[in-house]
Amino acid sequence: IHVAEDIDIHQTRIPPMFAQPFVENSLEHGINKLSNGKIEVRFQRNDSIIEVEIVDNGVGLNKVLEKKSHNSLATKITKERLEIIGKAIGKRLGLVIENKMEQGQIAGTMTRLSIPYE
Repeated sequence: IHVAEDIDIHQTRIPPMFAQPFVENSLEHGINKLSNGKIEVRFQRNDSIIEVEIVDNGVGLNKVLEKKSHNSLATKITKERLEIIGKAIGKRLGLVIENKMEQGQIAGTMTRLSIPYE
């Protein structure tokens, strides 16, 4: 877990409902069968937004989607929550999930959440 120096870890609170489902997905679907599985969670501040980035070295998004026959409920709910909060505060918040690429090969999954910071 990496937290940028400009984020006060004693005063900043992020509801677990945002990051937890994606860390769980990395554990369950990305690295669960790897002996060298790794998940990094990074918190960075960009003005009044905190970007939470969850990166694993697992099988990648394509392999996970091949196994799933439905859309992730956690992803849908998180997008809806971010949209509601964004409208309420007048800021565009977001969620990006994509394959992590290294040397032209899929090397895991990267999830980035943009959430408000006060």
